Amino acid sequence: MMILSSMALLEDKFFISDLLVSFKFQYLWIFLILLLVNLVYKKKGFAASYLIMSLINFVSIYPTWSSTQDLKCPDFKIYFANILTSNKKHSLLIESILKQKPDIVVLQEVNKKWEHKLAYLSDNYKHQIMLSREHNFGMAIFSKLEILDHEIFQGKAEVESVLLKINFKNKDINILATHPVPPINLNYWNLRNNQYKELRGYLNKVQGENILLGDLNAVSWSSHLKQLSKDTGLNPVNTFRDTWNSVLPPGMRIRPDHAFVSKNLKGALKVLDNIGSDHLPMLLSLKI
Repeated sequence: MMILSSMALLEDKFFISDLLVSFKFQYLWIFLILLLVNLVYKKKGFAASYLIMSLINFVSIYPTWSSTQDLKCPDFKIYFANILTSNKKHSLLIESILKQKPDIVVLQEVNKKWEHKLAYLSDNYKHQIMLSREHNFGMAIFSKLEILDHEIFQGKAEVESVLLKINFKNKDINILATHPVPPINLNYWNLRNNQYKELRGYLNKVQGENILLGDLNAVSWSSHLKQLSKDTGLNPVNTFRDTWNSVLPPGMRIRPDHAFVSKNLKGALKVLDNIGSDHLPMLLSLKI
């Protein structure tokens, strides 16, 4: 366990280390348990080692815990979910959206079958952008607010990101929805990291307040996401709850789904109930 946790410190150098960094919370509680056991048995040398490893992991993830907040009476809400292309529980998603009554809905992994099922939302959401794809990188956006403009970008990874503009309280707000490839091998790791860099270029094209969200395939304490925040000038919106894999109990999951907002915006994230996907959906509440 110490070897795995130590390898995670090299996440910006090797894709294997990047995968390992996702489990810092799990490393933390395992090291805390080992610390307590060794304290009970008075093995001071081992206890000291586990204390150091606990502190290393705690320092990495604490900022993402301390930056969570709650919002009362938000100005508008965005519902986001990676719905899983193969998910057949279509009614669970529809019911969840209708229950939350968001102003904007952003869905990822939308294919033709999902496009047909999502037509049920058309009465409530007159403004739509549909990019149904069969390769797990499709997207659908539904909005009660008028979409003034939108642009579709495709970078080196050949997956699409959507940048749309709305106006709320006489302010232009740009929403960038994106879904980088998962870093499961060296090539995908490089493509994902390159897409983070491409996002900055997309946002530099527009004026107004910006919101970035999507399944970014990295955890909130990732050095790559910290760099993304720095490059775009957007602040992460955090939550204590994790979203993937939904079949696992709390404490065993991670959160690859994220939202970043301009410094002039206040945001709060709420993780919602299971919709049949491997990801739990999220509700982003915003104050202008």
